Amino acid sequence: MEQRKLQMKKSRGELSILGNELDKRTAYLELARKDLSEERMLQFLLLEPSGRSIDMKGWNQWFPNEDIYFVIDVVRCLETNLHIEFSGGSHSALILHILMAMERLKRQFAIQMDRDSLLELRKTKEYNIVKTVAIPR
Repeated sequence: MEQRKLQMKKSRGELSILGNELDKRTAYLELARKDLSEERMLQFLLLEPSGRSIDMKGWNQWFPNEDIYFVIDVVRCLETNLHIEFSGGSHSALILHILMAMERLKRQFAIQMDRDSLLELRKTKEYNIVKTVAIPR
């Protein structure tokens, strides 16, 4: 915690982490990667221990249910349109990465890419398929 410049605060049986948002997220991801595989984390977010899908209203504290279901649907659609299938770990990692990026954007954190890379990316068929499938009209 000290190397991340984070502090723990206890108050009335509640534990809080104080510090910069980016430092909190980095520490969280390091802990998650250390203790949970991405596949297991996604299972934890979406499934009961029995493996059945559950209604997460009021339960999911990490990402809004609508976002999770939206991203899963978009990834499935992209797999179909791009004629690819992500492996379990890659599938989970992609979904988690997109969900975290969405949260960053909602909180006004910049996601930056150098101009040349962006221009090169925009020329690909995959970019145009993603743009068509993922961007609500």
